[in-house]
Amino acid sequence: MITLFQFISIILFNALLGYSLIFVIKAFLFLPKNEKYFRGRRIPCTPAYVYRKKKWLIDKMNNLLNDYLDAAKDEQNRNTRIAAWENSVFNKISDKLRPIDNWFLPAFVKEKIKHYLALLGFEIVRQFLRDFVPYLMEKYKAKSYIEKLSDLIDVDLIVEYYDKYIHKWLTIFNLIVFGMYGLFNSVFFLIIK
Repeated sequence: MITLFQFISIILFNALLGYSLIFVIKAFLFLPKNEKYFRGRRIPCTPAYVYRKKKWLIDKMNNLLNDYLDAAKDEQNRNTRIAAWENSVFNKISDKLRPIDNWFLPAFVKEKIKHYLALLGFEIVRQFLRDFVPYLMEKYKAKSYIEKLSDLIDVDLIVEYYDKYIHKWLTIFNLIVFGMYGLFNSVFFLIIK
């Protein structure tokens, strides 16, 4: 026969498992804030996931901005994304101008018209992407906005909101569900014994 102590212990054990699950999730997301070392080696998964992703996001934005500016300066490299956009515009304009083939003009004139109109679109996009956009980024100091964004993304504020709106309710939910599971286990053991 199962005693009252065992009955309550099973319920509490299951509730503790539910709470442990929520604690592990919070620890993975937010603990620790900084890199930790043991005997001179960095401990894996430090800093916590959210802190690492903040750094990753800022680094990624800086890299994308720098890559774009480098690609805009390098007009000879035809393997950049900017070059691909320029070629895409040229090809799309050429496709849209296919009705010119129905005009009553010599073939070489129709080809020249299509080529020069597509080249005009290509040059407009080229000037926009390689000159105007970098000029705007320089004028409005896009890099400083990334630094400001880094300062504005306050992970401690995210932790506070997580604790207030998610962790609290998730803990209550898990305690109820795992507590009920423990109750069913206790009743099951009562029936079996």
